[in-house]
Amino acid sequence: MRSVRSRFLNDRQGSVLPVAAVSLLLLAALMGSGVDLSRAYRAKNRLQSACDAAVLAGRRAETNQGFDATARSQAMNFFAANFDDVRQDTVNTVFAPYSDDNGETVKATASTTSNNMIMKMFGFAQVDLAVECQASMGVGNSDVIMVLDTTGSMEYDMAGSTQNNYRINALRTAMKNFYATVKTATTGTNARVRYGFVPYSSAVNVGQVLLDTNPDYLADNWTYQTRDPYYRDVQVFDHWGDEVSSPASVSPQETAESLTSNWANASSANYSSNSCASARPPATNWTASGNPTPGSSVSYPNGKRVTTYTSRQREIRTNYRCYQTNINKNNSYAVQSRGEERYVTSTVRYGVQDPVYRTDKVFDHWDYYAKSRDTSVYKTFTNVTTLIGETSGQPSNITSRWRGCVQEPTTVPASSFSFSSITGLTPDGAQDLDIDHIPGGEDSTRWGPMWPAMTYQRKVAYNGNWYLTTANTTAGDAMTSTNSTWWPCPTASKLLASMSQSAFNAYADSLTTSGGTYLDIGMAWGGRFISPDGIFGDLVNEPPDNGAEVSKHIIFMTDGDMAPNLNTLTSYGMEYFDRKTTPDGVNYGNPLASGLHSNSDDIARHSSRFRAVCKSIRAKGIRIWTISFKSGSPSADLAACASDNSSFNASNATQLNAAFQEIAKQVGELRIVE
Repeated sequence: MRSVRSRFLNDRQGSVLPVAAVSLLLLAALMGSGVDLSRAYRAKNRLQSACDAAVLAGRRAETNQGFDATARSQAMNFFAANFDDVRQDTVNTVFAPYSDDNGETVKATASTTSNNMIMKMFGFAQVDLAVECQASMGVGNSDVIMVLDTTGSMEYDMAGSTQNNYRINALRTAMKNFYATVKTATTGTNARVRYGFVPYSSAVNVGQVLLDTNPDYLADNWTYQTRDPYYRDVQVFDHWGDEVSSPASVSPQETAESLTSNWANASSANYSSNSCASARPPATNWTASGNPTPGSSVSYPNGKRVTTYTSRQREIRTNYRCYQTNINKNNSYAVQSRGEERYVTSTVRYGVQDPVYRTDKVFDHWDYYAKSRDTSVYKTFTNVTTLIGETSGQPSNITSRWRGCVQEPTTVPASSFSFSSITGLTPDGAQDLDIDHIPGGEDSTRWGPMWPAMTYQRKVAYNGNWYLTTANTTAGDAMTSTNSTWWPCPTASKLLASMSQSAFNAYADSLTTSGGTYLDIGMAWGGRFISPDGIFGDLVNEPPDNGAEVSKHIIFMTDGDMAPNLNTLTSYGMEYFDRKTTPDGVNYGNPLASGLHSNSDDIARHSSRFRAVCKSIRAKGIRIWTISFKSGSPSADLAACASDNSSFNASNATQLNAAFQEIAKQVGELRIVE
C-alpha cells in the first residue's frame, strides 16, 4: 500500500481533471457575465433611446402652456411604445419626465432592472440600469415669410357671423404665440431669425416697399378703366359790337302842363273887360327847375341793339288871366295869377350795334374707357388733384393719395399654367407669376399703383350675351369704385427683418380685413419677398453673423378657397374690363348682375396660377407651410401647394394656434441636449 500510494503521489498524469473542473467553472462565469452584460447593455441602449424619444415627443407636444399634463402624457406614451419589458427581459421599469424651466427643456430619468440568464447561478440575479435624457429646442438661422389672409371673412367667426372679429383675433394670437415659441428657442444662442409679412386679399400693399427699393419699379404711366368729361361747343352771347351808325337827336317832347298853385287875385277888381286885357301881364318864360333826370331804354329791332338815352327836365312859369268878379253886380274884372309846371323830355338815339358771340365748352356727359394716366407724382404718396369727380351734375376735382396697393405688370390670359425647374413657367410671359421678375424700361414690365379714385366701372351692352362695348358710354353709366368695399387694400407688407416681440405683436394687431380671396397674388408676393434671386435678393442673401446656413419658410394661411371677383378693383384691375386673366369676357355673363362675383372658369384660372407659383417657390428649396382655417373640407389648392408633410387644417382658434405651434417647433429644430 505504501508503494501504491507512493506511485500515485508521484504520478502527474491525472492532475488535469481537477484543474479542468475548476477552469470550467471560471469559464462559465466569464461567458455568462459577457452574455448578461451584453443583454444589459442592449437594454440600457434601448432605455436611453426610449427616454430620448419620449422627451422629444413631450417637448414637441407643448403649447403655450409649457410642459402641461398633455405634454407629459405624450412623453409617457412615447416611452411606453419604445421600451417593452417583455422583449428586453426587464422589470421594475420607471420613467419620470419633468421640466424645471417652464417647458423650455424637458428632462427625464429612466430606470429598469435587467434579469440575468447565467450569472444568477453565481448569485447575481439582476443588473440595475438607469439613464437620464433631456430635449430642448434649438433654432438655426431662419427666414420666415407669413402670407396671411386678411379678407372680409376674417371679420367673422367660424359659423359665418360677426363675433368680435373672431377669426382675425385668432390669427393675431396664433402669430404672437409662434413668435414666443421661436424666441424661447433662440434664447442664449447667436441664431438669426427674420420675419416678413404679406397680408393679402384681392390685392397686396407693397407700394412703399417697391418705392424704397427702387422707384423705377413703379410705372410713371398706367392704364386704368377710367372716365373723362365730354364737353360740347355752345355759342354764347358775349357783348355788343361797335356802333354801325351815328347818334341821332330827337326833338324834345313836352308833357302836359300842370298847376303848382291856384289862381289868386293879382290886382283890385275894378277893370273893365277892355282895361283888364290891357293891364294883364303876359305869362313868364318857362324856366328850368332842378337837375334833369336821366334815363335810357334798349330795343332790338331785327336782332340788333339800339339804345335810346333820355333826359327829363322840370320847367316852371307864372301865368296871368282876367277874371270877372261880379262885385256889386256890375261887370268888373281883376287880374289873377298862378304857378304852372311842365316836363320836357330830350332824346338821343344811338345807332345799331351787332351782337358778338363766344364759343363755350359745356359739360354734356362722361366718356368711359381704358386710358393711360400719369402716375409719376401719385406713386410717391403725394396728394394728386384730378378733374374726375362730379358735384351738382358738373365735373369737379377730386384729391386722392395712394395707399400702396399695386396692379400687376403684363401677364398672359391663359387658362392653365405649369412650372418645371428646367423650362420654368409655361406659358412664359406671365410677369405677375415670376417671383424673380425684375422690371425693365417699359411701364408694362413695372407695377402700377392702384388708383381707386381714377377707376370707374361702366355698363356693357346686351345682344343675347353681355359683351364689352368698344364705344365710349354716355352719362348715367358710371359705377364708381371709390368705395373701399370695391377696392380692398390690406395692411402694408413688410420685408424680412429681425423683430422684437413688441414690434411683432404691433404688426399683428395692425392687420385689417376686407376684400375677396386671391391666393395666387398672395403667394406670388410671398415668393418675391424670400427669393434669393429676385428684386429683394440682396436683403434675402445677407449672411448672418454666425456664418451658418439659413432655412427659408413661407407660412401661408387662408380661411377660404379661391374667390375672384369680376367687379372689384384688384391686382389685375377689374377683370371683366381689363382682361388680364382671360381674353374673353363673354363667358362671364353679365358682370354687373346682382350677386354675380365669379364663376368656375375664373376660379380654375386663378387656381392654376396659384399652383404654378407654389411649385416655382418650392424649386428654390423654400419650404411652404399651408394652413386652411375654416370649417368643412380643406382647400385642395393648399394641399397641392404645400411642401411634404407641411399642410394643416384648423377648424377653430385652438387648432389654428396648434398649427402655428407645430410649424414653430419644426422651424425651431427640436434636438436632444447631450
